[in-house]
Amino acid sequence: MKIIKTIKIDSINLQTILSPILIDITAYKLPQILESKILKLIPMTLEGCVVRVSDIIGYIGKDIDDARKLEVFDIDTLPESVKTTLGSTNVEIMNNIITDIMIQSYGKPYIQMSENVYEQVEKLKKFNYENIYYKAMDNKEKKYITNMF
Repeated sequence: MKIIKTIKIDSINLQTILSPILIDITAYKLPQILESKILKLIPMTLEGCVVRVSDIIGYIGKDIDDARKLEVFDIDTLPESVKTTLGSTNVEIMNNIITDIMIQSYGKPYIQMSENVYEQVEKLKKFNYENIYYKAMDNKEKKYITNMF
């Protein structure tokens, strides 16, 4: 037996089909479950790939700029290979990633980055997690987030 249940999260109604075993799922746990499922989704169209890559390009450098303004980390700790390949500001990072994708993808039925740019994007994502996102959960760093809003 399946039961259709509507759960409201952040003013969005999510209609889900739950088996009787999952009836006890709470609105608190649902976002975690949805997030874990969404992170595993792989785009099936070229447009979907562009959206996924655009999202990364949009936040990866902006978060560096924001964190620098809030003095969350010292820009000198940014890996030298990232600064050399991608840059150290949002404008430089976006420009270098987009230019690389255009050069690597032109005339092809897919989009791609050069191996070097891809490696540096991965390195920068790891740096952002270690030096910005994980720090945001520390009590010492919470004041910076509060001050942003």
